[in-house]
Amino acid sequence: MYPFRSPRTGIVIVTLAIAVAAVSSLGAVYFRLCGEVTCFPTQPSAISLDEELQTVITEAGLAPIDLGPSPDSAKVTLGEALFFDKEISGNRDISCATCHHPLLHSGDGLALSFGTGGRGLGTARRLGDDRSLIPRNAPEIFNRGSTLWTTMFWDGRVVEEVDYFGSPAADLLPDGLESPLAVQAMFPPTSRDEMRGHAGDLSISREDHLVQAAEVEQVTPTARSNGVGDVNEVALYAD
Repeated sequence: MYPFRSPRTGIVIVTLAIAVAAVSSLGAVYFRLCGEVTCFPTQPSAISLDEELQTVITEAGLAPIDLGPSPDSAKVTLGEALFFDKEISGNRDISCATCHHPLLHSGDGLALSFGTGGRGLGTARRLGDDRSLIPRNAPEIFNRGSTLWTTMFWDGRVVEEVDYFGSPAADLLPDGLESPLAVQAMFPPTSRDEMRGHAGDLSISREDHLVQAAEVEQVTPTARSNGVGDVNEVALYAD
C-alpha cells in the first residue's frame, strides 16, 4: 500500500473508504430484506408517458385552442411563398422568416431584432453598417391566427373591434384582412428599418444608388413624405 503523502490526504482516503463500506453494507441489507434481485423494478410501467399525460390533461380540463375555420388552401400556399420570399423587402435581403424562423420557434432568439441590412440568422445575426436596432422583438407566431388573439403588440395598437380593425394605419389598411395577425403583417414591409429600406440602400436591381438632385425634383410631395428616393418608385405614390 502506498504511503499517505500528507495527513490531509490520509483523512480523505479513509473517509472515502468508510463511505464505500457503508454503501456496500446498505446494499447487503437491502438484498437480505428483499431476498431476490427482482426487488429492483425491471419492467416498464404499464402506463405509457402519453397515456399519463392524457390523464393529466383530462383531469385539468384542458382543451385545444380554437383555431377558427380552416383557411383557404390557396391563401395558405400564397402566404407560405411570401413568408420566405426576400423579394418583398426593399433591398431583397430580408424576409418574414428571417425574424420568424421555423427552426427558432418562429422567432429569432434576440431581445431586439435586426432589420434590413443585417447579416445572418437567429442569435448569430449581426447589425448592418449604419443601422439601428429595431425597438421591439420578434414574437413567436405559432397559433397567432387563432380567434382567441384579438390584439397584437404589447400596447395593443392592433386590435380587433366589432366590425373593423384598429391600428396606426387607420383607413390606409387594404380591404380583405381577416384577423389581427393579417393586420400586423402589413407593418414590417412598410417599415424602413425593418424591411422597406432607406433611400440610398440597394435598389431593386441590387445596385448602389444615391438620390441625385435632378431626380429629387421629379419626386412628388407625397412620395417625398414617404421617404421615396428612387424615381422608379414614384409611381407608387402618385399625388
